[in-house]
Amino acid sequence: MRFFFLIFIVALSSCINGINGINEEQGPQIFTEIDASGYKRYRPVDTLYKTNEYIATSCEDTTGIFKGSCIVLRMTNGRYFLLDPDTYLENDSTLIYYSPPFKTDGENGSFQRDGIWFYAHFYKDQVDTTAKGVVPESSSGVNFSVDSSPENGEQIVRPKSEGIYYYENKSLHKIASQQTNEVFNDFGKDGFYFLPNTGRFFKRYSVAILK
Repeated sequence: MRFFFLIFIVALSSCINGINGINEEQGPQIFTEIDASGYKRYRPVDTLYKTNEYIATSCEDTTGIFKGSCIVLRMTNGRYFLLDPDTYLENDSTLIYYSPPFKTDGENGSFQRDGIWFYAHFYKDQVDTTAKGVVPESSSGVNFSVDSSPENGEQIVRPKSEGIYYYENKSLHKIASQQTNEVFNDFGKDGFYFLPNTGRFFKRYSVAILK
């Protein structure tokens, strides 16, 4: 079993600020705006979607040592957007951003086919300060124990539908239909959790944020 530490940032904004977005300073950077010269470094491989607002292509980075693939949107208004590697087009109107994957002993790869169990401990630490006039500060976050499940975890049927599930009274209870960091942090209870399907938190955004 591997233990690791993560602090999930819950402040998100749907506003575009500068060239990166979503752009609260601590929010996920789900895309980067590039200029026309930057767009030329990406060689189109396949057209994913073509609408009245944009053309989305799967591209290859021609300048990198490793020719990694990426998704670039060329807007009809002349702007270009490079999606973060963890951002995908779910359909022609929806972006889906996946939070960093949990590290697990059970499977390799960033997505878990059958979901994932983990134990979460929410904490809040008070920062000790003796400086006169300084207001005491605190930090909060979550400690995760991944691949950790309750004693009867193997006997519980793993749910398939999207959402966040909390273990209580020897069974799983769906606490939210959305599988986002924000919902998880708002619930904020120590205990065993199960994330179905991909085994990752994710959030959907409208492609309209790129306009």
